[in-house]
Amino acid sequence: MRLGDTLAVQVTLEHAGRTSFILCFRILDDTGREIGAVRTVQVAVDAGSWRKRVVPDELRQALTSRLG
Repeated sequence: MRLGDTLAVQVTLEHAGRTSFILCFRILDDTGREIGAVRTVQVAVDAGSWRKRVVPDELRQALTSRLG
């Protein structure tokens, strides 16, 4: 990989739980070869208390319809 190369990123939803979800990212070069991978865990939190909360239905539906 060099500066200026075109890369593609594939995003998949690995898991959608009650208060969190897991996203997986695959980074591919222009030949389709995987050159990197990332797995992230996102936790929904209340903005005031910073305690975990239920993932909002709108977000859960968007994730499962587009990535699941």
